[in-house]
Amino acid sequence: MNTYFVEDQNRYRLGNSFIERTWVYDGKFLHTVSLLDKTTGCEYVVKEPFENEFGYEGLTYNRKMVKDNPYHFRLKDVVKKEYPADFYTSARMEVCFHLEDPFHGVSIERCAVLYEGTSAIRTYCRVKSHNMPYGEVLFDARYNWIERIGVEYKEYDTTVYNYWTRTDRKTELIEVLNAQEGFVPGNVLLSFREKDKQGFYIIKEAPATMDERPETKGSFHFDDCGIDVLSWGIMPVEIRDDRYQKTYSAVVGVFNTDPSIGYMKIHEYLKTRFSQGGKRKYYTMINPWGDRTFYEHVSEKFILDEIDAAARIGAEQYQIDDGWQKGSRLVRVVWNEAFDFSEYWSIDESKFPEGFKNVAQRAKEKGVELCLWFAPDRNRLYRNVEEAAEILFRMYKEYDIKCFKLDAFQNRSKEAEENFEEMMRILREKSGGEITFNLDVTADARGGYFMFLEYGGIFLENRYTAFKSYFPHSTLRNLWNLSFTVPPQFLQIEYVNPLLNKDKYEDVTELAPWSYSAEYIFAVTMFANPLGWFESSGLKEETVSTYNKMLEIHKSIRKDLDKGVILPIGNRPDGYSWTGFQCVLEDSGYLLLFRENSKEDCFRYALHGIGDATLCFEELCSDGDAKFSYNQEGLEISMSKPRSFVLLKYVIQ
Repeated sequence: MNTYFVEDQNRYRLGNSFIERTWVYDGKFLHTVSLLDKTTGCEYVVKEPFENEFGYEGLTYNRKMVKDNPYHFRLKDVVKKEYPADFYTSARMEVCFHLEDPFHGVSIERCAVLYEGTSAIRTYCRVKSHNMPYGEVLFDARYNWIERIGVEYKEYDTTVYNYWTRTDRKTELIEVLNAQEGFVPGNVLLSFREKDKQGFYIIKEAPATMDERPETKGSFHFDDCGIDVLSWGIMPVEIRDDRYQKTYSAVVGVFNTDPSIGYMKIHEYLKTRFSQGGKRKYYTMINPWGDRTFYEHVSEKFILDEIDAAARIGAEQYQIDDGWQKGSRLVRVVWNEAFDFSEYWSIDESKFPEGFKNVAQRAKEKGVELCLWFAPDRNRLYRNVEEAAEILFRMYKEYDIKCFKLDAFQNRSKEAEENFEEMMRILREKSGGEITFNLDVTADARGGYFMFLEYGGIFLENRYTAFKSYFPHSTLRNLWNLSFTVPPQFLQIEYVNPLLNKDKYEDVTELAPWSYSAEYIFAVTMFANPLGWFESSGLKEETVSTYNKMLEIHKSIRKDLDKGVILPIGNRPDGYSWTGFQCVLEDSGYLLLFRENSKEDCFRYALHGIGDATLCFEELCSDGDAKFSYNQEGLEISMSKPRSFVLLKYVIQ
């Protein structure tokens, strides 16, 4: 590991060949005094600190006495540890500063983590206190921050990304904002200074701002002192004295050259941070819920037919959704009904007389991994974590079920958040890292796009042809918008039965699913984790054949996709644009290009990281007649018909 940590009296440096961060303990407070891009020598921190780089009003400082803060912290010790890759993440060095305020009874561990090969440092706190924070604990909004970087933010062009979850009710998942003095919502910001081509980014590893508990007034705060990353994720009444609690995390990374490099660095960090020890992989799943008739059909015979059809399509996983359990339907949980939890989550013998024995055996014979939907006990804040974990572990041991979709999560409190994560951690540990999860973000306050991803991937949206809520361009737009800052490798993206419910779309013919080829509908998912959102036994053979062909193409390139950085190119999808994605590898890459219902039959794409290199192209698949050429101005492409796409591989000569 080329990471280092150096102690020099009251100065502490953590770094590698890309980044270095320096802290000073002045006898009262711990500050960051330097953030350095080691590749260029650029120094980002220019503001003089006067208090801790973290803070919680009434716990670590008094807002009425900021300049003469009576909350002083003693540095008890500094501990450095090196960790190898594990079930959750990659090799890393972690440094913890143990700080205590004996007068107020507050103990804080300020931790900094540097993952091998990255240009970013993640920080968080672990806190316990004999006393609750001073002041009104129920109604008074507390200013608290988990990170402060003393940059001159006005020198930079800054883009802030605010995210929307609860996708059942949201059709736009990203709000792009500019930095301004005061509070700004969001989870990611990227800043670039044109005069010296230097930039930095910040990631807040926490729920989306819309899903955070009412703890602070925003996610970022900009002022003359620099940038604060807000919200510990712990309400005043939740702070404990019997054990440490972990705050949300903030990541600060550096880059240079141009903003596209910054987005690449964000992806590289996230893929390293949430690597599952290098075992995260693409997966091709079918879930029958998308046709909206699963309750009527669910039975052993139906699932056996479904598994047979899933194998013909070429899917590697089949997920049984809500309705398999004796408790019947999720609505009983949603309505806060009190029931015996273990009894509710036993297998319904009227539908599966021998449990999952026969369907698990059929899945094994067909080379399809059986997966399952589950909803932990939100109505009791997941306090029965051992009971829930035991139910799922039994499914793993008896039926070899290794992937569980977790639905109906409500992040109501710190306790609920901790219990929910503990359930996943128990199952990861007991299974030797084999059990993973699909984390649903379709409703309620949940982990969002930057939290819990060491345990699995994101189930993004419920879109149904039966409700006229599925449109290819809308799904493409959500993936395109997110992929600036969220790796598509983390997302499940749906493809549907395009011939189902044709009558629902009679007034929007050119945007209707059946107006696109089945190849196009699948291609939308090609760079993400393709999710067959249909009853596989209900597809026509022609559609089965098409999806099988497209899945084989996806499988043939996904090792490269997994290694690469996938970024959006072209224009934002709206049903009438030219759009697409680029997968950037060291000396090659892939382009997935779409002509929507654009009236223009040609378009020029600006590509990431190519410069004036010469490219050699290979067409891997298309549903049209693509013609293309590349020069220093970009890739010029023509496709003669609307609603067509092409997948290209390129090699840098």
